[in-house]
Amino acid sequence: MNTTIKMTFAAALAAAALAPAAYAANAEGVSIVYIDSLDTGANRSTFNLLNQKAQNPNVTQEAQAEASSDPAIADQLAARSIGLHNVVEVDTAANGGKIVYVR
Repeated sequence: MNTTIKMTFAAALAAAALAPAAYAANAEGVSIVYIDSLDTGANRSTFNLLNQKAQNPNVTQEAQAEASSDPAIADQLAARSIGLHNVVEVDTAANGGKIVYVR
């Protein structure tokens, strides 16, 4: 049983180390993630999917409309000088916060 606990703990630490720092949410519950930061081994499939979405104007327009209608997202984009045209996807996290993927 002790070995199982150690292996579980090691796996959790490894997963945390692979997660991009950009996932940290601010006080408003909004996380801004640059899709280029996902161009790593563990996140490559997400990177590829978001790059495909970035090429589809219908998808990006929907995400940009959602971002512009949410004051918390709009504030965070403005605070980081990120133009609305750079928004590719807006997801809702398990805790209710928003994850905004930008180019």
